[in-house]
Amino acid sequence: MKIKLIYIAILFFILSSLYAQTSNNENYGINQYWGMGQSGGSTDYFPNSFWINPALNNDFKYSVSANVATLHDITISEISTRFRYNQNHFFSFGINYENYGTFNGRDEYGNSTNTFSASQSQYLFGYAIHISNHLSLGTNIIYLTNSIADSNYSTVNYQYGILLSTKDKINSFGIVNTSFPSTNNSSWRIAFSHQLEHLPLRLNIDYRLYDNKFDYKNISVGGLFYISENFNLLMGMNFQRFNLQAQNLGAADVFAGLSIGATYMYNNINIGLSLYNYGALGRTTSLGISYSVKKL
Repeated sequence: MKIKLIYIAILFFILSSLYAQTSNNENYGINQYWGMGQSGGSTDYFPNSFWINPALNNDFKYSVSANVATLHDITISEISTRFRYNQNHFFSFGINYENYGTFNGRDEYGNSTNTFSASQSQYLFGYAIHISNHLSLGTNIIYLTNSIADSNYSTVNYQYGILLSTKDKINSFGIVNTSFPSTNNSSWRIAFSHQLEHLPLRLNIDYRLYDNKFDYKNISVGGLFYISENFNLLMGMNFQRFNLQAQNLGAADVFAGLSIGATYMYNNINIGLSLYNYGALGRTTSLGISYSVKKL
């Protein structure tokens, strides 16, 4: 019987390192998400933000987006769309595909066998309702599949989100609960954002709670700089950077968990590029494009 235990173990180590900071399937291809240090749970800015909080994105009549993020041989691709129905109702559809690459298999004697691959897919259907200018609710149903070699696993997860906003969205507060029925676990994302009064800057802070265990390293801080009507800068820091450092005092440690990005809007088309430093693991590069129409 041919086995691939060594290479599956190596793959497991790589994926464990990747998911150390975004466990529970929170690696999305969205470039703005990477650019703001994986924050943004209460920032109604980019058209596919419903992946993070299903109650977000109430400013568009409809939108279509595509993103891709790469880290070495790992590629994350995302395509999604959302449209408004009857002013206050929103429907979302999306696919997020993570390709972890191809690996060489070995039998019990160390001889090469066939290659095998590993991947994960998420298929999203979401609904949100805009109750007032201060309150929105949303939910996502996510069908998830994992594949490593000949092994396949699938499950259904659920997200429930709420967004509270003050006048003109100067302050926004978001809460997201993600339920994993197959393991009887859940995670929480608590997010707050504030538009500064005298600077063209919106600040975000997100906290993610896994398995009801507090860990300050699950904090992400991000900033959205409005440089001009069409051009914005993104910056962020994920406190999981302390888990990504190699402890060698090199550049990889200094910049671990830090991110930067930019978006440019031309008519209804938005193009974005973001860089996120995974420390010793390398750098994630994310590129995205979207077409969106504001509400009439």
